[in-house]
Amino acid sequence: MRGRKNLNAAGYAPVVVCADGLLGYGPAAPYDRIVSTCSVRRVPPQWIGQTKPGGVILTPWDNPWICWGMLRLTVGDAGTAAGRYRPHGAFMLVRTQRDDAQLMRDVVKGTEHEAIVSETVLPRRAVVRGDAAFAIGHRIGDIWHAWQDDPAEGVADRLWIASTDRASWAAVDHDGGDHDRFTVRQYGTRRLWDQIEDTYEWWTNNGSPSPDRFGLTVSRDGHRGWLDSPEHSWPLP
Repeated sequence: MRGRKNLNAAGYAPVVVCADGLLGYGPAAPYDRIVSTCSVRRVPPQWIGQTKPGGVILTPWDNPWICWGMLRLTVGDAGTAAGRYRPHGAFMLVRTQRDDAQLMRDVVKGTEHEAIVSETVLPRRAVVRGDAAFAIGHRIGDIWHAWQDDPAEGVADRLWIASTDRASWAAVDHDGGDHDRFTVRQYGTRRLWDQIEDTYEWWTNNGSPSPDRFGLTVSRDGHRGWLDSPEHSWPLP
């Protein structure tokens, strides 16, 4: 392997293993530290099981809404780990946790005429950028978005929103005029734009927190996000 040769040439002789990183490396466990150089949407139980109690797992974090944040977990007893985020880290998502859904083929599928129409004054770009986007992605957990230019006559651009289960979508349109109202179309089992508006309001009511106020707890029961402390948590899908 090129990596092993280069390390040896530099005077280092670590153990180099070519394998699935999500499975960790059991033969040399337990570890004091595990450091990942790719983003994950779920922390593999193998990483927790192969880290000593009190040890640390450091990994870039990703969710379908926004790829942004470094997660530092401290491992506890009985297969648990908890910790906080730091902003601005972004790495490639591990391949087996990616979704190859295509918006029109797999989500919308010709249902535009069945959508419920409303209006909103919440600026669309406010929910896809910065700290608000991190909060929305971490709070809801299972939605993604895409932009479309000139999608229809009289529409300058459209923000599409879809659930990862492909059962619901929303479209928020701007006609290009100088105003702050947008047309919303929603379809499916969930009203995704309503959820985003509610979450944005929750974020502002809590002081517009930055990523370092958020955290994650991982246990055998799943992943739970939280704000400020694990006592204020919610399940992540």
